[in-house]
Amino acid sequence: MHRRDFLGATVAAGTLLTLGQPARADSAAAPGRAQIVATLRQVNGYWMRTTPATSGDNDWDWATYHNGNMALFELLGEQKYYDYSLAWARKQDWAIRQSPSRPFFADYHIPGEVYLSLYKVDPQPERLTAITRELDALIASDRTNLWTWVDALHMGMPVLQKFGQHHGKPGHLARMHELYLFTKNRAAGSSGGFYNRSTGLWWRDKKYVGTTTYWSRGNGWALAALGKMLTGLPVTDPRRAGYEQVMCEMAASLRRSQRSDGLWPANLGAPEEYPAPETSGTALFTYGIAAGVNAGVLDAATYRPVAERAWQGMVTHAVHPSGFLGYVQREGQKPSDHQPVTYRDTSMFGVGSFLLAGVEMARMAAPS
Repeated sequence: MHRRDFLGATVAAGTLLTLGQPARADSAAAPGRAQIVATLRQVNGYWMRTTPATSGDNDWDWATYHNGNMALFELLGEQKYYDYSLAWARKQDWAIRQSPSRPFFADYHIPGEVYLSLYKVDPQPERLTAITRELDALIASDRTNLWTWVDALHMGMPVLQKFGQHHGKPGHLARMHELYLFTKNRAAGSSGGFYNRSTGLWWRDKKYVGTTTYWSRGNGWALAALGKMLTGLPVTDPRRAGYEQVMCEMAASLRRSQRSDGLWPANLGAPEEYPAPETSGTALFTYGIAAGVNAGVLDAATYRPVAERAWQGMVTHAVHPSGFLGYVQREGQKPSDHQPVTYRDTSMFGVGSFLLAGVEMARMAAPS
């Protein structure tokens, strides 16, 4: 593989203005906290006005939205955000989905993050009963070969890290590390794992190992998982250095491949294939990079401008005047799914990822 296939490629920002969205000028100024918060209110306000609080099930996509909504609640302390996610969690009866054919399926674990956030506000024991039982069973199972797709890092790592620390159970962190190392180094069998250190990027699953297909959202899940986990993992943890190294390698790769408009396309390995911006991947990259800066893992002088360009790019090109968030590739597993991605495409997990990104940007931003 040639490094130019993904590291040096850029797409002119002018290609964005062919799919019907209004042209708005990019701003060179770094966004201030008040400006970021106003955009978060606008985007989440639109979602809440148009989506009943009890919509959806307890799968990964709705949980991703509610994690973003609860992050906004934690930033601003406004009751309406808490109440919205509480209504959703009550509808789910605080449950974790089960599948006999897919035991300990990581996509079913991410609601536990939402439940824990709600529990911290009002510590009712039933809120954590199901997820605690599920994670305890995972630890007792000795299974380490479960995460066979890169998305699982985001769906599973933060839950194990947060519950391990909440309950004071070091076994959760140890199993998280074992599962992570399987995905990184061994999930493709004799071909190794899904992380390609020479590119600083992840393949989505074993079907793509050795190819130039580096799915934007799949890499976003990986970076966001590291961002969430490193935010809470003690600096004394002996495993932390390995996670930080991968975050730094990913951030360096993404910095080189960021487009002039601040965004990233659906395929990082071949950006010319689908030149439209892709908001969910960009939002997860923005969150991960900003979290890395805020945690002191990434150099602020180098990476704060990367996150700021990405945020401004999303605000300029993907946020409608109404607050609707566009350019979200719908549910899939590869760059070619649901193409072309347009200004009018959205999804709950894209909004949630955008909220996570904005909250971390607000924490990083200067007062305004």
